[in-house]
Amino acid sequence: MGTKRTTFVAMAAWLLAAGCSGSEGTVGAPGEAGADGLSTLVAAYPEAAGENCAEGGQRIAFGRDLNADGELAEEEIEGSTYVCNGTSGEDGESGARGEDGATSLIATSEEPPGGFCEFGGLRVDYGVDTSADGELDPDEITGTDYVCNGSDAPETLFEINDEPAGQNCAAGGQRVDAGRDLNRNSALDEAEIESTSFLCNGVHGDPGADGLNAGVLLTDEPAGVNCEWGGQRMDVGIDQNANGTLDEAEIEDTVYFCDNHQGVTLSTQPDLATVFNSPDHCYFYANNLMSGIWHRESNRIIRGHFNSPGYNSHLAETEGHSPWPANDTDATYNRLVHAPMTDVVVRSVNAQYPAQADSILVGSIDARGQLGGFEPAVFSDGFSGNCNLFSASPSEFLCFDGTRIRHYETTRGSAELTFVKNVALSSLPGNVCETHCYGGTFAWDGAYYYFASAGSSNVSRGYLAYDATGVLDSTHTASGNGTINATYFDWSVGRYAIYDGFGVRSGVSNYSWVGGGTDEDSQCYSAPSPYHANTH
Repeated sequence: MGTKRTTFVAMAAWLLAAGCSGSEGTVGAPGEAGADGLSTLVAAYPEAAGENCAEGGQRIAFGRDLNADGELAEEEIEGSTYVCNGTSGEDGESGARGEDGATSLIATSEEPPGGFCEFGGLRVDYGVDTSADGELDPDEITGTDYVCNGSDAPETLFEINDEPAGQNCAAGGQRVDAGRDLNRNSALDEAEIESTSFLCNGVHGDPGADGLNAGVLLTDEPAGVNCEWGGQRMDVGIDQNANGTLDEAEIEDTVYFCDNHQGVTLSTQPDLATVFNSPDHCYFYANNLMSGIWHRESNRIIRGHFNSPGYNSHLAETEGHSPWPANDTDATYNRLVHAPMTDVVVRSVNAQYPAQADSILVGSIDARGQLGGFEPAVFSDGFSGNCNLFSASPSEFLCFDGTRIRHYETTRGSAELTFVKNVALSSLPGNVCETHCYGGTFAWDGAYYYFASAGSSNVSRGYLAYDATGVLDSTHTASGNGTINATYFDWSVGRYAIYDGFGVRSGVSNYSWVGGGTDEDSQCYSAPSPYHANTH
């Protein structure tokens, strides 16, 4: 990633060596927490017949809840749209009055995070009640607006406290705790501490002049070379002029605390016929039937194996990775999917076969690309069936159960999967993977679901595209060579991915394992999607 980082071990060692005798340093103030994103509200008002609606109708006003009272005040309205009643028919030649126009209706529903609203919000459908049943049916919708909430990414907080003389600092000093404000209470709770460093005072020596104190300076770090998505910078040094402030000339070491990347968000309509056409990077493995993930923070490719314990984790864009898993080889890792907004990874222990709900595990991934904390999934709706294929959105786990796509919201640090909705497919793919499918995933890019036509054979590069409501839109065949056994959209790096259990990709950047070639199982990624925008 090119991010400069100084480890706490190196910094602590320097601090211990740097001081001589002296008094305790001044405690710095905790870093200021960023404000939570503001919720967006929608309100509907009757609109009298007039300039905006000839026959009357409704005015839809929307805006951010600036005073956080849960109501949309007049001064908070940022925009309005009008949904008008139909006009009355004109009298016929016989003098009979024409039929009244149909009534306009509005339906609002929550929009989950991902897709059209990165952090969730409201979906507003409007149209004309042509069936006169008092409800807005799907075929009566003439337009849709999305009113999205603001960002809710947790801020990184710091807390600096006195450290008494003891094991950590022989002459006392300061303890610096850092972590993300997961519960958003603007305080760094003990359970939220992710790292700790000690800034130690010098040890008293022979009588003479007092030693100088160590100093620390915390500042915001803009997005750039040191922190791709911004964060905070901590400078440390010795207060040589004893003015109680760490001046620029006194800085001797720097540590960066970088904000997490939260993935990408859909920004424009994908070209269904070409999204899997142009692999940019292909990674080959010896007889590995599992799809994996590309983790942006660590820039590592991470994947399990169908019959070997543990998981692979190697730098992207590098040749000569290990052919076999070398991490956590006491556990079984098969297919992996990743929700980057919550750092949640869902894994299967059923290889390329349908995964029973009670065999699915939910864990996390850290900034180094290490997996951990896996617990059995807890489905809020009591789901006990099979997930034939896996997928993910920025914050959700997606399960294809053979007929429907089940959406579950993930929670950082929790194994609970909260049911959001079912999406029934209008027609099923030719292979619903009820026995097996290599790779074990399907793709969701925020607008369309993509299923491979040949999940368990090497006969096709075909795939099917379904819209967000589950209606089959079109079928396509990707260009190039090889096979598509599984599709995936990796929300962390914003790339379309295909798994080929039979290998044979050419004309792209290929990366093989130690002693291997480019004619075995492969996971191939497109260039960063032009249909998605970065966010954090």
